Amino acid sequence: MINLLKKVPGEELFEVVDSVKKLKGKSKDEVLASGYTPLTRNISVGDDLMVFLHELGHAKDYQVKNGRKYLQGKAHALYSENKDIQKTYLEERKKFNATHSDPEREHISYFTQAKGHYGGKWGGLGEVVAETNALTNTYSDEQVEALGTRQQYLQQHFPKTIAMIKDHMN
Repeated sequence: MINLLKKVPGEELFEVVDSVKKLKGKSKDEVLASGYTPLTRNISVGDDLMVFLHELGHAKDYQVKNGRKYLQGKAHALYSENKDIQKTYLEERKKFNATHSDPEREHISYFTQAKGHYGGKWGGLGEVVAETNALTNTYSDEQVEALGTRQQYLQQHFPKTIAMIKDHMN
């Protein structure tokens, strides 16, 4: 965890303090099993900056801010439950789905799936929020393994959603 935290941008370290209760390290082999749990506010992650910033994006989405607190065991998201962000996301998702093939839609279903997503109706948007945090806060001189086609599609076809999320985070 220490090696990972040395790579995290300074402003994001403040977000860790505000948004995360506990960090748990995982081995590099377990990086795909990384995760954030809203009710405990814990992040489990290996030494991968992109994955950490993605999970921190989930934490920022669910942080206790502006008087919002965890009520009756259910966390309330700040960004993925924002009606303006949802509207923009739905417009871009509709356009993407109308202009791309089934294999292309399947390729980024992690960000667009409305039914059956483990995060519910807005689970895809929650993943866009987390990925936006990773994309807009990553700097590195080393190979960033998590960057791939999926993120390229996201940046190319959901630019307004990404911009709106980042504006709200700032």
